[in-house]
Amino acid sequence: MIDVVCLGILVADVIARPVDELPHGAVSLMDEVSLHGGGCALNTATGLGRLGLSVAVVGKVGDDTFGDFVLGLLAERDIETGGVLRDPSAPTSATGCTTAPVPWRAGAATSRLTFPAAQWCVATSWIGR
Repeated sequence: MIDVVCLGILVADVIARPVDELPHGAVSLMDEVSLHGGGCALNTATGLGRLGLSVAVVGKVGDDTFGDFVLGLLAERDIETGGVLRDPSAPTSATGCTTAPVPWRAGAATSRLTFPAAQWCVATSWIGR
């Protein structure tokens, strides 16, 4: 039995670090690029699952590589995905994040570029299918 259903966005986050600057019209090198899951539904479901709850998500991904990644991540985390719609007409939402060291505080500053795609194509008519 499902304890909690999380309705919201499912996102593929591409993290590039460190990026000291983004010079206009030039190439900037970085040490690492990694792919992670993100979005309110995925993040909340992951946290609740780690606390021992049985969790499901309702959301939308594209029928693409990022959609495969997000669904695979949810499966790895034992999160029910029967409420996730795969839409061949809308790509999976993605965010590109760059991080750079900040000298005046611990940690790093983050900049984000978001491609909302599937998350903006949600309709109540497909929930419950």
